[in-house]
Amino acid sequence: MRVCLNCGKNIRDGADFCTSCGAPAPAPEYNAEATRTEDASYTQPGGAASGQTASAGLSTDVPLITLAPERNPFSKQRLIRTGKMVLATTVVIILAVAAVFIAAIMETNPGKENPFTETTLSTEAYSQCRALVNDVRNDNFELIINDVIQMEGDFEDYNFLSRYEELFKGIVPDDSSDKTAVLYRDCCFFVAYSEFLAKKFENYASSGLLSSLYLDDAEMYRSHADTLWNKLENAQTEEHLQLIIDYCAEHNIIYRKADLASASDAA
Repeated sequence: MRVCLNCGKNIRDGADFCTSCGAPAPAPEYNAEATRTEDASYTQPGGAASGQTASAGLSTDVPLITLAPERNPFSKQRLIRTGKMVLATTVVIILAVAAVFIAAIMETNPGKENPFTETTLSTEAYSQCRALVNDVRNDNFELIINDVIQMEGDFEDYNFLSRYEELFKGIVPDDSSDKTAVLYRDCCFFVAYSEFLAKKFENYASSGLLSSLYLDDAEMYRSHADTLWNKLENAQTEEHLQLIIDYCAEHNIIYRKADLASASDAA
């Protein structure tokens, strides 16, 4: 407790001015013994300082600096992230290897863009003839009837032959100097016609009261169509193409006009 030097009144601890007269409060007296006691309360090992309650003292067991917990290198989150990175890397490697493998296969087996590279058969003529065959093979019978020959009944065959002969000759005309192209055109025409016949009899066999009468024809022409298609797919020479012409003549499917004329002259 301090005493005001002006009016003699007591001044409470911590006040800067006298509450009675307003004079500045004198400086607090230094008490060495009290200071030593206070220091002892902080430096005394063990629990609370001497003469103090347990709640008033500070424990020296509390560290002044708290270190962050050591990172676990094998935590679940790190393992998951590492696993994802390894998986992504593996997928990239597999895709790269697959791309190289496919490129190597395509280089050694470029496909059948035009197997008649040693002849004058152009790639354009080859592609257009093949496209017509593919259309007939991939379309259903109703689509061929409605969109191509536009007539059904007794004249289906005639209309198909007339329409597709016109289409094929529009690609490679009869007077073309490229005899291989003419032969290939006729083979594609024959394969397309055999596919048309197979689809026609399959359509008859699947509907109508007399459907059972067409089962044998449907099976026979399907066999012819698939056989001729495979021959065309694997044809590499003029001799291979001639096998298609001969097969159609042997099984009485369709003939080249030149062959019919030769047969008539021989008879």
